[in-house]
Amino acid sequence: FITEGSSVNAYFGDDVGISRNGNTIIVGAKYERLRANGTDGGTGIKGTANIFTRSGTTWSHEQRLVSSNYSSTTDQFGYAVAISGDGTLAAIGAPFRTRTSDSRQVGGIEVWKKRNGSWEYGCYINPSIDPMVTTEENQEHGYSVDIDAIGERIIVGAPKKNWNPNPAKADCGA
Repeated sequence: FITEGSSVNAYFGDDVGISRNGNTIIVGAKYERLRANGTDGGTGIKGTANIFTRSGTTWSHEQRLVSSNYSSTTDQFGYAVAISGDGTLAAIGAPFRTRTSDSRQVGGIEVWKKRNGSWEYGCYINPSIDPMVTTEENQEHGYSVDIDAIGERIIVGAPKKNWNPNPAKADCGA
């Protein structure tokens, strides 16, 4: 599988997911270089996710998912990808995204839904702020992601989430 316009060293395929029937796949390209407006080129490592579908024995590139919520040049959208069992819901991790409310790099995921034959942005999920923890940066929320078979639940990994205010137990993960 390849996509037109993909950057050299985009890490296309570093993470992948497949629907239950095997007819839809999602492919992350976490180092895809895009301009601020989401077009090919540029110097920012924004990242993309690509959807491919199968009809019979032929695979086609259905759509390139490009985030409109980029916060920095190193979001790495597409670092982790998952697709629901029926192939209509996708979750895409961006573990190095900066939260706009407080400019902390905490990561997050985007959820996309296929409606009327096209993939549409659904929502952005970022980690909540824990009042017990003073250091919320570098959580890498979105480092891993998965969706249950029927598309009702999404699980998100954050390997550097600090759950304990004791610095000796920092980066215990979530």
